[in-house]
Amino acid sequence: GGVIPAMLGKLLPYTVIFATVLALGDALLFFVYDMPFNGSMPIYLAGSLLFILAYQMIGVVFGLAASSVSLALGAAGIFTAPAFGFIGVSFPRFAMHGFAALWSALLPLTWYTDVRVDQMLRGAPMDISLASLGALGWSTLAYAGLAAVLLVIRRTRDASRALKEVAA
Repeated sequence: GGVIPAMLGKLLPYTVIFATVLALGDALLFFVYDMPFNGSMPIYLAGSLLFILAYQMIGVVFGLAASSVSLALGAAGIFTAPAFGFIGVSFPRFAMHGFAALWSALLPLTWYTDVRVDQMLRGAPMDISLASLGALGWSTLAYAGLAAVLLVIRRTRDASRALKEVAA
């Protein structure tokens, strides 16, 4: 039925599973451990969904860019492994220089952590979290766009190979 339905068919079940796991973890925090929720639930839920989608798009990018599953998994691990060092939890982002600040901006976890902490713990006004929510949205779109470009490149390359095989 086409590339888009195939991608949706592969990604949608995982989106539901990841959202369910996140919701169960949050339910445990709120209802079992009585952690208060101090912010805007719509902003928090939107951030959570964008976080899941952004990382799924990153997975698609690495899957399309690599020549094998093991290479894709290794490259994705190298990209995401420094996340906790660069997202600004253990060391403030405003004090980071060049490379670390750039890597931090590329990781959706950076922006999701901002939204999560601001909305769950700080009770920050919605407008404070909109910048991080916007960064999550843009990163989701950017990685989806990169995946689309890689898909076109791969399809063009595969079609060229098929034509060469038919001609030979």
